[in-house]
Amino acid sequence: NLEKTAGAFVLDAGRWVQSAGQEAFNPKLWYMGKIPFGNPVFKQAVSEVKSALTGLMGGAKKIILVDLDDTLWGGIVGEEGWQKLKLGGHDPTGEAFADFQKALKSMTQRGILLGIVSKNEEQVALEAIDKNPEMILKREDFAGWRINWSDKAGNIVELMEELKLGTQSAVFIDDHPVERARIREALPDVLVPDWPKDQMLYKHCLMSLNCFNTPTISQEDGERTKMYQAESYRKQLKKTLGSLDA
Repeated sequence: NLEKTAGAFVLDAGRWVQSAGQEAFNPKLWYMGKIPFGNPVFKQAVSEVKSALTGLMGGAKKIILVDLDDTLWGGIVGEEGWQKLKLGGHDPTGEAFADFQKALKSMTQRGILLGIVSKNEEQVALEAIDKNPEMILKREDFAGWRINWSDKAGNIVELMEELKLGTQSAVFIDDHPVERARIREALPDVLVPDWPKDQMLYKHCLMSLNCFNTPTISQEDGERTKMYQAESYRKQLKKTLGSLDA
């Protein structure tokens, strides 16, 4: 079993074919050169092999920073309240947001951290996370957050310093094109993917990112968020007590 072989990094070739859909096979290429697959399959293969090599050299992304309003849920919590957010339930858009959150949560099992960078009132936003029964992601799923009205670029820098990560480790997801453009300009090391306007495509867009590949996933990777939260708690406790002796 190659997955258990030291030094072997298994790639899912079936996913390349699946993602190519009807273009996975081109009869003309087969008859002219006995080429079994269409070009989209090879493009997917090249992209994933490059991503895998980047991961092997330590360049895989380590944290996903997400906005809240119309990114993690539908609606503006500061105006509508957490009770009226579009999330889960029998609403098509709400279901799409819930599936997006499930996909984000699955990333933490691969050792990817989650963080929040949002222009909001912190207390109002955290209340929505804690109290909305449709929330898949809970407060403990996030390694840290910056929820305020300050510039998001500065907030990202502060949060990454707190987590002892470089900005090159981050992926920033925001529904607002102006905020995305701001981060691309101010922090070019941060990966800012183009994000669809259609909220039902959020999960698909996230799963199509191939910048998180790592050669192995250890138990420590799976518990990384808890480690960061424990460190954050120690820092807050030290501030509350006022001195290390106390």
